[in-house]
This record gives sequence, C-alpha cells and structure tokens, in this order.
Amino acid sequence: MANTVALPTGLGRPSALPNGVYRQRGSARSMLMPVAELLAHITARITLEPGDTVLTGAPAGAVPLRAGDRVGVAVDGIGTVRNPMSP
Repeated sequence: MANTVALPTGLGRPSALPNGVYRQRGSARSMLMPVAELLAHITARITLEPGDTVLTGAPAGAVPLRAGDRVGVAVDGIGTVRNPMSP
C-alpha cells in the first residue's frame, strides 16, 4: 500500500446544475480540509479502488431537490453526468 497520494494538477472546477441551472461552483482550494488530508483520513479506514469516487459536500448555493428533478454534476475539462432524482 502506498503511503502517499499523487494528486493531479489543474483539476477542473466542479459545478452542480439542478434542472440545468448552475447553482454551485466550487474549488478544492476553498474546502475546509485539504484534499490530501481528506484522502489520508479516508484511506486510514478503507481502501479506495480505481474508479472510486469521494464526495466531499457542497459549496454555497445548495438548493433542496425533489423527486423528478434532474441533477447534473460537471467538472471543467472532464464532462457532465446527469441523473434524475427519484422518491
């Protein structure tokens, strides 16, 4: 097991688009806990595998979601995934 994690540089900014409207736009620099520290905390307890996703919370602008809403999550330079909210 590796003791260090190489973080990619130039990460795109994540955004949330409930029903196609930009509501949240964040940056890893504004997180309360640095990414490396967050990953160290997580991997001290579980093993992350290739393809695992770490969800870290939400920047300002969060809105309540309802069944039927379509939520998009985008990362600049990577793409967007959209999913419907179900009850």
